[in-house]
Amino acid sequence: MLNTIIANNVDLSFTNFGHDCRGTLALTGPNLIGDVEHCTVVGTPPLVGQAGLGPLALNGGPTGSHALLNGSFAINAGSAAVCASAPIGGVDQRGLARPQGPGCDLGAFESSLAGTIGGRNLKISTGSIDLTWDGGDVQAGYVLLRVNTATNAVVPTPLPSNAVSYSDVSPVSGIAYCYVLLPTGPAGLLGVSDVLCAVSGQASGSPLPAGFTLSLGQSSMATMALTSGGPVENRLVIIPLDGGPITNTVITPGTFTQPVPTVGACFVVLAAGFSNAIGVSNPLCGASGVSTLSTGAKVAALDAVTDQLITLAQALATIARAGPE
Repeated sequence: MLNTIIANNVDLSFTNFGHDCRGTLALTGPNLIGDVEHCTVVGTPPLVGQAGLGPLALNGGPTGSHALLNGSFAINAGSAAVCASAPIGGVDQRGLARPQGPGCDLGAFESSLAGTIGGRNLKISTGSIDLTWDGGDVQAGYVLLRVNTATNAVVPTPLPSNAVSYSDVSPVSGIAYCYVLLPTGPAGLLGVSDVLCAVSGQASGSPLPAGFTLSLGQSSMATMALTSGGPVENRLVIIPLDGGPITNTVITPGTFTQPVPTVGACFVVLAAGFSNAIGVSNPLCGASGVSTLSTGAKVAALDAVTDQLITLAQALATIARAGPE
């Protein structure tokens, strides 16, 4: 599949009700899948989340179509080269020229909505805990929620509509904090960002792994970066939040990607010497398939985020208490 949307499908059998796909899907470029729980995806990782599809309607052209609603992940997420080449030929299902915005849309419908909800691609790096995200022009502002896992206290911080970063300069060393960014509009909540967490002051050892960052970007793949590490070997330790087996893999400083299981995972970088670890990074965590910045499914998304925050907080609090080995 390429430049395609799979979403809002219903399986009427009891065991698979509501899941969008089943079996193995081979993806050769950008695609959007609403729910990948019963799929094995190979190739290019898809966007996972709300498609923001309107009902089948006469939106122009000879046939009915599903319009992309404002805030849909599919808007501007397609391949310009694919949209321009045959058989698409630079038009959508209705004959409307594409792209209509800075990028081509996924699927058969090219949206003429120019607005984008800010808050996508939430990134976190440790030290003072620093957050960055993509800007937009639909939101009227943001509310950043910070959860202290030691006290369960939730602190909301209002931010202006043009904000694209925030530095938490007051975290207590050794305590895990989780963050969720909520873009807001005149009618209220527009969606929720990724759920990302960090522990300030947890790194130890010399030389330290440094510049460890993570962004999830509303997909099932985490993008991570490591500026520097130990002199011999750096290992990425992957800790599933459902209690599954902990794994690790050798990495080199730079940018790399890592699948995030649906249950979420914490990632720690070890700088290893010949026989033991000589440095450890702060743990960074992500939750796959939780966040949404579409205008639909807000209540369900917030419920999922709340559940995932509890799981992330419990896991990170355990890491913080144990400390690096």
